[in-house]
Amino acid sequence: MDDFRGLRVVANGQYPGCHSVEVIPDCYQLIWDSDKIGSGGNGGFQALNLVLRWGARRVILTGVDCGGEHWHGAHGAGLHNPQQTTFDKWIRAFNNAAADLKKRGVNVVNCSRQTALKCFPRARLEDVL
Repeated sequence: MDDFRGLRVVANGQYPGCHSVEVIPDCYQLIWDSDKIGSGGNGGFQALNLVLRWGARRVILTGVDCGGEHWHGAHGAGLHNPQQTTFDKWIRAFNNAAADLKKRGVNVVNCSRQTALKCFPRARLEDVL
């Protein structure tokens, strides 16, 4: 990772070479007027909130499935694996965000191969790049 030239972002912590962002736990809405972001319960929501805070007006989502198993498989013993009630919270957070984004004129397209989200237009990644 030493040769990575992009921005490294870490939530709620200080690490050398990383930009720290405060994520508000159990906040299932976008935060627009603070140096903090809403957790939405998942990293996809947090990334969305972060790029919006940085001025993005067009966002392409990839890998935001909000259902099923992690791409890397289930976590091992002692770690949390999301259940349907968790996915439902995530989906509600994105649904609420979609209404807010539409009012603000932000275009979000979901190019995830599989997704439980219905609140954003869908497209193939190669068609929107």
